[in-house]
This record gives sequence, structure tokens and C-alpha cells, in this order.
Amino acid sequence: MEQLLRGQKISEIEESGAEKAEAEASETEKAVCPGTEYDLSGPVLYFPIRHHSPVCSYHLQKAAEAYRPDCILIEGPENAEPLIPILVHEDTKPPLALYYAYQDKEGLISPDREDYKCYYPFLACSPELTALDAAAGALGISRAELEDRIVPTLGFGERQERTFDYGTRSFHVYLTPALELEIFDGEGKRLKNMPAPGKRDDEKKAADAYAEFKALKKQLKTVAANQKLRLEQALTAERLWSLEQWRTLFVKNPVMHQFAIGLVWGIYEEGALKATFRYMEDGSFNTMDEEEFEFPEAGMAGLVHPIELSEEELAAWKEQLSDYEVTQPIEQLERPVYRLTEDEKEKTELTRFGGKLLNGLSLSGRLQGMGWYRGSVQDGGVYTTFYREDERIGVELEFSGSYVGDENDEVTVYGAHFYKAGTVKRGSYVYDTIKKENEYKLGQVSPRYFSEVVLQLTRATASSQEQLAYPECRSS
Repeated sequence: MEQLLRGQKISEIEESGAEKAEAEASETEKAVCPGTEYDLSGPVLYFPIRHHSPVCSYHLQKAAEAYRPDCILIEGPENAEPLIPILVHEDTKPPLALYYAYQDKEGLISPDREDYKCYYPFLACSPELTALDAAAGALGISRAELEDRIVPTLGFGERQERTFDYGTRSFHVYLTPALELEIFDGEGKRLKNMPAPGKRDDEKKAADAYAEFKALKKQLKTVAANQKLRLEQALTAERLWSLEQWRTLFVKNPVMHQFAIGLVWGIYEEGALKATFRYMEDGSFNTMDEEEFEFPEAGMAGLVHPIELSEEELAAWKEQLSDYEVTQPIEQLERPVYRLTEDEKEKTELTRFGGKLLNGLSLSGRLQGMGWYRGSVQDGGVYTTFYREDERIGVELEFSGSYVGDENDEVTVYGAHFYKAGTVKRGSYVYDTIKKENEYKLGQVSPRYFSEVVLQLTRATASSQEQLAYPECRSS
């Protein structure tokens, strides 16, 4: 249990711990289903849980593996559903909590009509998170693929339209390419805002529809912000989708459809870019020369990075987006590009930022906002690294160090090293380092990933006004 409370996943329990958990829970299973184990033959399997229980999580995982459900229903606040992709994202590290606030305007809970606030906390051993992992495992997909499948449609159809019925009248709401809501009445007149219910409207229908619209606006804001972050991460990590997966996510999902039409995509074979295209608002595909693009039957699709394009190709795509008055949902074609120098190719340390002085809180906030994590916390509560891992590769930045909870002091940035993801153990009082056999030379890092790391470190250290000589500053 101690290992789990320190943040280990259920799958990382040692065999001895697993056997102990199984023995401890056998009586619980008998109590829930007297005389037998869970009935796996029924259409529904109910699994009572105890929050933050490692034993409960262990057996929930085993039940999911045996039952292989088509759908997993997890009890929780309904309007937190758009946050599920954040909860299952590979960059989300427990412990964490959802903050929930409710205004009892109708007096449904108390005649005092009070405001209610609470937290929904999660640990690595929380059964709710185990259930989300089990959903991915039962489907035989990765967490990233699970995130794709649970992107909400927010009630919109494939034409990006949703109707709100007031009884005597109805309103049509459309999702625009800018991820904004446009409202039209029954006669096709565009409205600035959704009208409040009136005396002639059906009281219940109008009240419900008006409340749904207000909830939609909040949910859209959350979903849009989350998906922008996911697309940024996909661009950085060189994520690719099979063509079937790409169509399902970016053509059929009305929310992601609006993201897709503002971006430039590529067809990749064995990781190499073979062709570029745009997905148009009318459902067609376009080349940079504004000719029809024949979508292939096989291959992989992904976001194109400007480092992969020639100057002529980049200029052509920029001109096309300008002609169509397209504002990109994330920074793509205008993204700064950083290339490896000849002198750096054989080195294992990126030293461009070595010696930069800046506020530790600023460095921490900017890096963590871009998907980096604080390294292992060591004696005295000090940590001296930040890192990020993206599937097969990771990067670690060294610096002079900060104390947890007291980071508002000046720090010195050192070098960055690239390594095989998953080969460095991290945690409290863990002193593992990058092994030589797992370290990459800078010339072995893909041009896109190298450029993205340099871009992020450039932004993270932008407030620095002074750079000391490096590596000499490490011994000062």
C-alpha cells in the first residue's frame, strides 16, 4: 500500500504485494456476492468501490479484465465529463482533484439556496482512475487513443448544428470554425444572444433548453482549451493516426472537425512526410496548389511541422490560409523553427541555455505549463531537474535547484540531455540518472522534436536578462 500511496500504478505492484491484496480482498468479494465470485454472465456488472483503496482498485482491474465491458459508467458530477480527456491524459499525474461548485438557486437541496463547493480527489490507486485505464485496456488501445474516443460532441451533429426547443419556438446553434457559437431563430435570423424564456414558451422546455445552452458555453470553453493542448502535444511529439482513426476523430466528430479545417496535415510513410493537404469545410481535401487532394487508402496522417516544409511549400500554405481568411487554432505554420548546428550533432548535451539566470518560480511555471514535470525531490526538499517524455524519447533539463514550496529565488539553468523514455526512475528520494547507453546524441534526435524542445526552453527562459559562462558556472 505504501508503494501505491507514493504514486505507483496498480500494474507496478510487486508480485508479493499483489498476492497479499488478493488474499485481503477474498472476504470482501464473498461479502458482496455471498457464496460466489462476481457474476460475469449478466448484461451489467455493478462494482462497489471504496475511494482511494489499493485493494479495491486491484480487484476492479481484475474484474474489468475478466468481464471486458463495452462501456464503463463511473459515478461523478455530470458536467465534469468534458474533463475526462484531461484525467486520462498521459501527462496528468496524480494526486489531483476536481473542484466542483454548485449554486442551489432553485432551493433543491435547502430552502436557504446556499452555494456548495467540494473536491473530488484522485490518487494513483483511486478506483475511478483504474476504471478509466481499464476502459483503454479492454479496448486494446493506448491512453491517447482513449482520449480520442471520448472527445465529446457537445450534442452537435455532423453538420455542427444543435437545436434548442422552447416549445412554441426553437433556436438553432452552430459551431463555427473559430469554435464560437452562432445562434439563429426559426426564421433564420442571426441573434446576438440566446433569448431568455418568455411567457408564451413552454415553461419547462424553455427553462431546460436555456440552462442547457448556458452549460454548453462553459463546456465548449473547457473542451476547446483541452483539445488545443492535445494538438500542441501531438505536434511536438510527432503523433500519427491511422487514416481510419484520423477520419473518425477529425471528420466525424463535430468539435474536432472545426479544429481540423484550420490546420495543415500530412501523409506519412515510415515516419517520413510524403504529401500535405488541407481538410476543407465542405468535406473535400485540398493541396497547397488548391487542387483536389486524393485521400489515400493506406498510410498515417499527422500534423505537419514547418521544419518539414521547404520555404516555397511553407509560403504556399500560408498564402492559401490567408486567402481563405483561416485563423489557425494552434500555432503551426507561424511556429518558430530551430535547427541543429554542425557543432552540436555529436554532442550529448544541449548547452544553448546554459548559464541563464532567472526566477525559479517563472522557470517552473512556464515549463510545467508546456508539459514538463519536476524531477525527483531529494534531501531537504530540493529538486534540480525538469523533464518531459513523449513515447520513445525524453529530455531532462538540469538547473541549480529549487526547494519545493520555496521556488521564488534566482536559479541558473544548466544543460539538457535527450534519452530513451522510461529508463530513468523518478520519485521522492530517488537518485537515478540518465545512463550513457540510454542517452542520445543531439544528431540522433528528430529535427522536429529538437526544434520543439529548443522552442519550449526559449520560451521558458525568456525572462532571463543575464547568461553566465557555461559550464564554468556549475562550479561557482
